[in-house]
Amino acid sequence: MSEKQKIIEKKIQMQKQFIARERNFGVKQEEYFVPQTGDILDGYRETFDELALRLLISRMRKRDLIDNPRATILRSRLRVTTSKNSCENT
Repeated sequence: MSEKQKIIEKKIQMQKQFIARERNFGVKQEEYFVPQTGDILDGYRETFDELALRLLISRMRKRDLIDNPRATILRSRLRVTTSKNSCENT
C-alpha cells in the first residue's frame, strides 16, 4: 500500500471513529477543542491536520515543492506539527 493510501485510510478510520462517537454520545464544543487527556478526541484535530498536510504535500509535484513559497510554509508547518506530536508521545 502506498504512503498516500495509508494516509487516506487513517483519515477515513479517524472520521468513522469521530462519527460513531458523535452519534452515540454527541460531541460538545469543549470536548472537541479542549478534550480530556486520554479521550479519543485528545490530539484528534492535530493528528487529522498533520495527515491532511502530509497528503497535500505528497500530491504536489516535485517542481511545486521547490518553487512554491506556500509549499515551503506547508513543509515547515508539517515539521512543527510532527515534532510536537513526537514530543507528546515520549
